[in-house]
Amino acid sequence: MQRINELLKKEFIGFGIEPIEKIEIDKYYKEDKFIWSLYMAVRKLDRFIKTKILRKRYEFILPGDIKR
Repeated sequence: MQRINELLKKEFIGFGIEPIEKIEIDKYYKEDKFIWSLYMAVRKLDRFIKTKILRKRYEFILPGDIKR
């Protein structure tokens, strides 16, 4: 994080870019995890509907659980 802040300070002088803080990074990853969890849950629901209810073949391979 310190390296990135130094790079931003050197490369983007005059653009008014503030240093990145750890709390911002944590907030971003928390939101990212929620979005991807929701997306995967919807895909699993889609797979269930197509294979169990409609009795069709599901054409996609879903990844396993992601450990963070």
